[in-house]
Amino acid sequence: ALHLQGKFGEEWRESVELRKRFPQSRPAWVHLVRAAAAQGRTATIDSILTLAAPEAPDTYWSQGAVMVTAAEELEAHGFPDRAPTYYARAEQWLANQLTRNPTHEAHRYWMGSALYDQGKWADARPYFESLREESPDALRSRGPVALIEARQGNLAKARAMLGEAEPFQETEHLVFQARLAGIAGDTAASLSYWQQAIGRGLSGMVWQHHSVRQDLAPLIGNPVAQRLSLVLK
Repeated sequence: ALHLQGKFGEEWRESVELRKRFPQSRPAWVHLVRAAAAQGRTATIDSILTLAAPEAPDTYWSQGAVMVTAAEELEAHGFPDRAPTYYARAEQWLANQLTRNPTHEAHRYWMGSALYDQGKWADARPYFESLREESPDALRSRGPVALIEARQGNLAKARAMLGEAEPFQETEHLVFQARLAGIAGDTAASLSYWQQAIGRGLSGMVWQHHSVRQDLAPLIGNPVAQRLSLVLK
């Protein structure tokens, strides 16, 4: 909540307290990095990554995930020149883990995300395709492949691949529709879908705001979109 209000100093202090009270919490590392990245504090990010390095690797909020989050947040908050270092580190870390454990679901997801964020559509695709093959009905698996289809100029195929939403997937599905419309340059449709997603209780917006930003680029500067969330500032 503090992050979405731009209160990064307070967010940092609360994250430090979270880490202090719950030292086994893996998301605590992510909260710390997110607050630091929003302020462009790369030396602090590096210190956090060093402290977190001994943690067990085979988990969703891994070292690689924290690096990808750092890069995305740096881009989202006006420090795009500092992001490539963390994308490169994430790729290397995730590649090492996937060499050791090629089937790890979270590592494949984060590798695909790191590559997608950098516009490496073709490189990202195999990671997301492998997840879709394993869970073809999961929106989280087929959605990223649909985005890549759209990025490669196959918008009709992308929309067909995204398909319909199950009732419990409604807001997440609306976000993917907003992203597809944004990629297509349809500002009105992208804004409409984004408004609907937020209006219907979009879960985890604080995680969405940095990871979907590039696909909603046509909405950046739109006053309605800016009132809806920090994602488009």
